[in-house]
Amino acid sequence: MLVHDSDCKTDIADHLHAAGVLNSEDIEDICNSSLSRHESNRILYNKLFRKGEDAYKHLLEALEHGQYDDLASTLEKTHISEHDIQMCQIDFHVIHAKIEELARTQDEIIPKNILEQFEWRLKQWKEDDKKYVCTAAGKQVRKCILTGSSVTIVGNSGTGKSFLSRHVALTMIKQGYIIIPCDNPGDIRQWFKHGRKTLFVFDDVCGRYTLNQQIFNECTQRLEHIQSLPEDNCCKIMSTCRLDVYKNDQLNSLSVFKACTVDVSSEKFALAEVYF
Repeated sequence: MLVHDSDCKTDIADHLHAAGVLNSEDIEDICNSSLSRHESNRILYNKLFRKGEDAYKHLLEALEHGQYDDLASTLEKTHISEHDIQMCQIDFHVIHAKIEELARTQDEIIPKNILEQFEWRLKQWKEDDKKYVCTAAGKQVRKCILTGSSVTIVGNSGTGKSFLSRHVALTMIKQGYIIIPCDNPGDIRQWFKHGRKTLFVFDDVCGRYTLNQQIFNECTQRLEHIQSLPEDNCCKIMSTCRLDVYKNDQLNSLSVFKACTVDVSSEKFALAEVYF
């Protein structure tokens, strides 16, 4: 609504600048002539989002000043859920701070482009998480990862496994964990550091549609090391797996991914009637 229904390049940005909410550098970023109105609006609201409650009050004043009375009134009346408040606290500053901490505490130098990829992916997860609705499956996954060292979210295609794992991962930032998205088993070994609270998030473990023999072999070769990570008491692994892959007999040998599971296509946790 805010992004599409207003034009921050007009009096809104000037009013916020005069009020001391935005600095000159902010104004340059927002009013860049190469940006569309929607892009400028999005940059403005992202900046305000990071500046706290006072910025919100000044935004209402700026909208009224810019004669967006209806928009200001709607914004004031908008209900903020408990989940919205929780996720707003996990802002981009926290994500960036965790990425910087990862760079400082890693024994081996992590290439800058890898750090930037981590940060970009976490920001994208947070943007997508605005659509999240609290579910029994989400509560169960979070309980499992808080009390245990690993959890595997299994289910049929389209049941929201990845979406759920990313939501839970974002909530773990509040628990002091650094979140590392993994593309292959080698990432877990490469970025592990003893004594650092780390949550590795592994999507489609051992294959997206069918068992990927190459990934499975790599997991098998690194199994001893992966299984030893929870002994550190700081490292946790959260993975997703399509039900057909999970049922493959070969996967039984990878006990770390079988120890604790939440089946989101089961009758207990399914979101869609087609699965029960």
